[in-house]
Amino acid sequence: AYDITAYLHGHTIDAQVLEILPMQTVSIDFMLYYLDPPYNLNYDLNGNTAALAWCFDSGNDEDFLHFNVFRKVLDFCYTLIATTTEPYYETDINPNLDYYFYVEAVYSTGTSDPSNEIAILASDVVEESLPELTDCLSQNYPNPFNPVTVIAYAIAEAGPVTLNIYNIRGELVRTLIDQYQSAGEKTVLWDGTDNTGNKLGNGIYFYKLNTTKNSSIKKMMMLK
Repeated sequence: AYDITAYLHGHTIDAQVLEILPMQTVSIDFMLYYLDPPYNLNYDLNGNTAALAWCFDSGNDEDFLHFNVFRKVLDFCYTLIATTTEPYYETDINPNLDYYFYVEAVYSTGTSDPSNEIAILASDVVEESLPELTDCLSQNYPNPFNPVTVIAYAIAEAGPVTLNIYNIRGELVRTLIDQYQSAGEKTVLWDGTDNTGNKLGNGIYFYKLNTTKNSSIKKMMMLK
């Protein structure tokens, strides 16, 4: 007996068990049904919160389970960030980064095609009232990461700034920033290399921001 399964993305899966004799030629008919996908994905911005919403025609289908929400930041790969049974989802965003989203519907019989992709660009985010700027070091994204991560930070006033990476033993392995900078929100990429361009190994690293008035440190993890 042979288990034969037919699969086509966005459709149900059909499996059959056949008794086939040696040298026998058989013809098999499979029935694959199209799974309704979410569509018309759109968003509204309220400060640094993005409210995603989409249309869906099979919410009463007994085979429907949930939606998968995927996100991409800058040029990184898409990652699954949430599942929800409702046709909407809210997420916080960094106004200095570009985001991309799509949604798919998951059924007990398979997964639908993806919805349309939407982009929320840094230029789209308009803060209604800007709070007083303070020195701030944000958690890197993604974390854990491989091979590149983004570090965002803010400087309250112009002055000399350093942003250094240390290994678990407290040894300096990379200097990302060592210069005079104007006040404002900044981002910098780290590709997991040291000051000589060599790739560093897996593990925990610390990144430390020093400004004229403050010093902040956070932890991150590199995986390969």
